[in-house]
Amino acid sequence: MRSTAQLGVASSCSFAPTSSWALIAREPAFRNREGSESRMVRGHAAAALYSRLLQERIVFLNGPIDDALSSVVVAQMLFLEAESSAPISLYINSPGGSVTAGEPGHRNALAHSSIMIHQPSGGAGGQASDISIVANEILRVREKMFDLYADHCKFPDEERETARKRFAQMLDRDHYLTPDAAIKQGIIDHVLVKRPSSGGDDGGVSTTSSVEKQGSSS
Repeated sequence: MRSTAQLGVASSCSFAPTSSWALIAREPAFRNREGSESRMVRGHAAAALYSRLLQERIVFLNGPIDDALSSVVVAQMLFLEAESSAPISLYINSPGGSVTAGEPGHRNALAHSSIMIHQPSGGAGGQASDISIVANEILRVREKMFDLYADHCKFPDEERETARKRFAQMLDRDHYLTPDAAIKQGIIDHVLVKRPSSGGDDGGVSTTSSVEKQGSSS
């Protein structure tokens, strides 16, 4: 499966619902003169809109990533993968949660987006032995995250262990990056100035070669 990740600026007023299946459950519950009937019409109209986008192999991931949202996005991508081997465009507008990723060469961000990476966090209560178990699991997940970043974001001429240490240092605290900085760290590949068209327009993509990225980060 090949997906093209598009990162956007997280904003409470952004209009990028997750999907036609999850949209109605996440519709704002405000009232107007038409009441519940109007909300139902809006829900059906929006569902039709995002069903149409799904036909164009466009998937929206909007909001904090949890099990429910992940299951919807994964189901959509599996459905599209079964239909065709063509690329899937994944538009992300999320403060984070579970890990999201895209295939190297197809990881894009909008020009004014903000990208944040960090190590796992969590809390535990109860008996001391239970707290220790949770703490050990968080540490295990953290080490696995270092491995994943090293495997998928290292530079062509960079040793895996060097990349792992680089990301271990960045992930020690919340680490915010501009799109250009994310390119230099190998996290994304391109900055999009505008949405690419089906006619071959590259969308004003700004790119940095792997050699330039490695030189800039040294």
